[in-house]
Amino acid sequence: MDHSKYREYSLDELYEALDSVDDENYPAQRKLIELRIEELEGVDSHSELRGIGGWLVLVAIGVLIAPFRMIFSVAPVYSDIFESGTWEAITSPTSEYYNLALATFISAEIIINIILLCISIFLIYLLFTKKPSFPKFFIGITIFSLVFILVDAWVATLLIPNIPMFDPDTINEVARASIGVFIWVPYMLMSKRVKETFK
Repeated sequence: MDHSKYREYSLDELYEALDSVDDENYPAQRKLIELRIEELEGVDSHSELRGIGGWLVLVAIGVLIAPFRMIFSVAPVYSDIFESGTWEAITSPTSEYYNLALATFISAEIIINIILLCISIFLIYLLFTKKPSFPKFFIGITIFSLVFILVDAWVATLLIPNIPMFDPDTINEVARASIGVFIWVPYMLMSKRVKETFK
């Protein structure tokens, strides 16, 4: 076995070379082989952290179900507004319930939710293609979601003073978004698996 070409050897071949090298006459050669073994084993240990595994599986599940959760939780609210005649009432100048500010608010909500839905679908693509931009997009949409829920609830109480800012649905949404910010954002920033997978 030609020890001068140790960089082309597999780990098994390197261990075989290590057993056959003459320690007394070729101590430097033995050292080079040992260094190459350490180098390859280091690469192998990093590869164990590469890919969707460990806690990243929970992130992946959350990313996968996010678009469906948004559709099934948000769509009925807006469909009810349009089907019940509420939209016509608040947008018609002749209606006693005419409220241009509220109509603008609802329109902005719909647009933002559609954008969030598109980003959540794009996030699935970034996740499974292991794009380096996935952690940044994930962190951005996670923080934005929490801020959006809080600002949305606050503005709603300004436009409709008799509704509570934190009803049960809003509390659930705030709790879910807060978990994302305080648990999964630090995980994205500090996890070795995330760094190895999305690089």
